[in-house]
Amino acid sequence: DMNSIKEKCLADLSDAWSGGVQTIVDVTTMDLGRDVLLLEDMSRQTGVHIIAATGNWLDIPRAFWNADPDKIAALYIKEIEVGIEETGIKAGIIKVANDRDGITPQGEVILRAAARTCKATNVPISTHTYPQGRIGEEQVRIFEDEGINLAQVYIGHSNDTSDTEYLFGLLEKNVWLGLDRYPGGFLPDSLAWERRTEVAKQLIDAGFTNQIFLSHDWVAYPYGGTPHLREQRR
Repeated sequence: DMNSIKEKCLADLSDAWSGGVQTIVDVTTMDLGRDVLLLEDMSRQTGVHIIAATGNWLDIPRAFWNADPDKIAALYIKEIEVGIEETGIKAGIIKVANDRDGITPQGEVILRAAARTCKATNVPISTHTYPQGRIGEEQVRIFEDEGINLAQVYIGHSNDTSDTEYLFGLLEKNVWLGLDRYPGGFLPDSLAWERRTEVAKQLIDAGFTNQIFLSHDWVAYPYGGTPHLREQRR
């Protein structure tokens, strides 16, 4: 229930604040059940600054599937410049997602809408990817076609792979890489934390320190995984 969700969020954010975390980026989108009033409440109670997101995850509303990307971009721009759901709370990042099935037609609509929003607002884009399928390359191809500054793009979950050819290729495009899944074990084909760290070291040694983010892909309220796995990820 909502009370247990709030208690879990409050406990985790309070622990994070105690550990020195002052700001988090919450990439929960409307199709993932985004609740900006809950974010506001948790932020005020804990002191942690929470950056809210516009955009869409994988559960793209059917009404968007064949829509003009400019019309969707207008909705995203409103959430950035005016506020989300009449709350006045403005989004500070654009979230998009593509997974194992690559860039579906409806996924491409969202990517192009996000790119146009980025150009209009200078707000950065954060992507969900399936790096084992080199999906980040497909995302970048569309962003290049839209003519956006790739330095405003964060390719997420990139430490789910040890394919350094793929990772170096993305970095050379000037995007940011999200090495945001520690310690691993989240998925059956997931890398262990030791291998993830070895890959991160390779990227750092190659001079890409200023283009990588080391972070966590954390969900406060359990939607899957065993308690042991969640404690490991914590």
